[in-house]
Amino acid sequence: MVDKQEIESEEEEPSFEVVLEKLGALGKFQRTQISFSYMNMFLTACIIMSFVFEGYQPPHACKSVNETELLSKYGLQNDSTSEVVYKQCEIIIFSNHSGQENEVHSMTCPNGRNFFDKEDTTFISQWDLVCESRGVAELSQTIFNLGQMLGGLIGPYIADNYGRKPIFIVSSFLASILEWSIVAAPNIFVVYALKLASGIFYQSLVCTFYVNAVEYITPKHREANGAIMCNIWVLAALVPGAIAYFFRNDSWRYFQGGVGAAGLICLAYPFVLYESPRWLMATGKTEDALRVLEKASKVNGKDFNEVKKAFVAYINHAFPSSPKTHSLPMIGSENHDLSDDVIVKRSETKKDKKGNVLDLIRSKPLRKTTLITWYLFVTSIMTYYGIYMTSSNVAGDRFLNYTLLNLVELPCNAVVYYTMKKWPRQFVLMSFLGLTAISLMTSSLLATFADDLEGSEYASTALFIIGKFFISCAFNVIYIFAPEIFPTNLRSTAIGVCSGFARIGGMAAPFMRPLYHIVKWGPGLIFTIMCLIAVMLTSMLPETKDTDLPERIDEVETKTKNKKLIM
Repeated sequence: MVDKQEIESEEEEPSFEVVLEKLGALGKFQRTQISFSYMNMFLTACIIMSFVFEGYQPPHACKSVNETELLSKYGLQNDSTSEVVYKQCEIIIFSNHSGQENEVHSMTCPNGRNFFDKEDTTFISQWDLVCESRGVAELSQTIFNLGQMLGGLIGPYIADNYGRKPIFIVSSFLASILEWSIVAAPNIFVVYALKLASGIFYQSLVCTFYVNAVEYITPKHREANGAIMCNIWVLAALVPGAIAYFFRNDSWRYFQGGVGAAGLICLAYPFVLYESPRWLMATGKTEDALRVLEKASKVNGKDFNEVKKAFVAYINHAFPSSPKTHSLPMIGSENHDLSDDVIVKRSETKKDKKGNVLDLIRSKPLRKTTLITWYLFVTSIMTYYGIYMTSSNVAGDRFLNYTLLNLVELPCNAVVYYTMKKWPRQFVLMSFLGLTAISLMTSSLLATFADDLEGSEYASTALFIIGKFFISCAFNVIYIFAPEIFPTNLRSTAIGVCSGFARIGGMAAPFMRPLYHIVKWGPGLIFTIMCLIAVMLTSMLPETKDTDLPERIDEVETKTKNKKLIM
């Protein structure tokens, strides 16, 4: 009698997802590889959030001067008829005659400034980067974002052509070393140089660790993986806040040392991480892929012969022009040798082996998909961090505020999981982006034109937080959606380039704060327009819910070429 499960197995269309199912969809081996990949979030969170604490501007005021001598220069007496007021960036002299106060003169702080916290709590206070030096500290973040842009272009290209594992290990190690080196920085210009280099390896790491994880996951588990990843990010983002609070009364250099220490886990990576078998297969290294799958089968307690049959079936299906495979001897037999099981010759899969940035824009369908994804990344990054930058009017303890801003993302992750399980990716992303636009624009209008109405301030703040919630949801969906769109031999390159271009949004986000002080509704209007454009462009992307990850460029082109813009 023929086994029913065997018939169902024979009817399955060969794919790498079938290989993963035979291996055990989320077996111990995959869980271990994914877990070590996501441990790097603790390092990346510490790096990218470090400026929130190191770049904090403590309360300060001009140092006192000899008031009698100063007043005498303007013919004033040091008595009740005159007053010297010490502000953050200037000293103002007032005269008071007949009950009328007049400003006589103002000057910058001739003796420097007094910082009310310990002088070296942040590098802003240690190097006096305020007032006339305003913006010098913020430039370190702009340079860091420039490094991320370069890393997004370089690192993933290396990952797609030479493997996920090497760039993953090298990037995490060097990012940690560079962050540790900042501890000894003698001035802000050395910080600039180190932040530029750190940004390069940071972005290479961010792009690689998620791609490495998602390539171990079957379609039915991608939503859960996305939710888990986002929850880990929230927990990881709390770590720099905890380190900063612990060293709140000490030099910022102690905090920076803690940031570098978050990367110590990278020392274990050469011994516990394996190369992605999906990448090995896509680049023609089938023997190496089989070795990884054999190891995974042993760890998961699965029959490697079944895994191998599914793998061979997929290779023959994906590359029908390749020669027939050799017979498959049973594992454990005397004649078994992986080197004898030639699946596909490297020369015959050369066209699918390597990918580069130019492949993303060669054909019209793939070029359209790439440009839209770039824009989505720029919009999400600029809005997400722009909200952080314009939230300085929130009163209260800065450590508590930081914690609350991160914790608000926890319910967001649950919402993303359930909406993506139920509805198509496009609809979910378009909804979150649209709700972000509505929330932020309404918040801006209330703050600007209805500030005299009772309760409008609270309503504006509530809508501001709701907007942060929705853009966080959209951000998470984009990071789950984007890797599902691009083929295996271009996936890291595509996500890297998208993340690199997203740094344009990261560079622009700090300027939302001064814009807010000039035009209150300015940032809200910019965020709204960008999000609404993103809604329309998302309608042109291919739907990926419950579909296999594409392995070749032509698969993406077929899904994309008939998509049209929804107005």
